[in-house]
Amino acid sequence: MVGPWWDQGHDTLRFWVPLSPLSAAFESSSRLSRRLIDQVVDRHRTQQPTDDPPGSESFLRAYFQDSPPDDLVGREPASLLAMARGHLRLGRQRPSGTDCVRVYNPQASEQGWESPHTIVEVVTDDMPFL
Repeated sequence: MVGPWWDQGHDTLRFWVPLSPLSAAFESSSRLSRRLIDQVVDRHRTQQPTDDPPGSESFLRAYFQDSPPDDLVGREPASLLAMARGHLRLGRQRPSGTDCVRVYNPQASEQGWESPHTIVEVVTDDMPFL
């Protein structure tokens, strides 16, 4: 059914609208970003450091979970893995109850990934309104 119809069970006028090409493109990029996150986790498994903390795979999935697909698609899994590991290292160095901020311009030779932008990483205790 296309268009409006009366839902007698709920006394409501309902509409059915077919998905637009834009929403289909978003779904496609979401699938691509999920696949890319899977590739990051797979790469992590094959290159897992000896001092890797338990739960690091869960951390990687959570780290990228709410990222807009456009921020992930087009990046190499190795770059995304280096990005997340760098932020995790910063957090592991932080004494509990303190804040840690790092501002830098990533270079592949130093951080394992690069960006034309200045990066600000923050690690702090969870608190309301943050």
